[in-house]
Amino acid sequence: HLTINCDPPEEGEVLFAAGFAEGRYRHTARLLVTGERVQGSDTPSAGGQAVMLGEVYPGMSGGPEVDHRGRVKAITNRRYYSTPPLASGRVLADTWLCGR
Repeated sequence: HLTINCDPPEEGEVLFAAGFAEGRYRHTARLLVTGERVQGSDTPSAGGQAVMLGEVYPGMSGGPEVDHRGRVKAITNRRYYSTPPLASGRVLADTWLCGR
């Protein structure tokens, strides 16, 4: 049982993304919130996706990104094939779940 947290993740905050990497094994990734947003996603209608430093894998999309207290703050969206590895997540604060 997880709870939803409607506070947007803050720069420097650590989130943990959980999911089934490549559909084969359970994986938890440590993600560091950069404070940046995916280009064009600064409004809820544009996506509201935060950029995080860390590595997620195909198959983890749609899984929760939780804070250190186990509260869901974002949903894993995608992996960027870059150095260093980056990921993005849909911030719950920008969704109808949090009244926006």
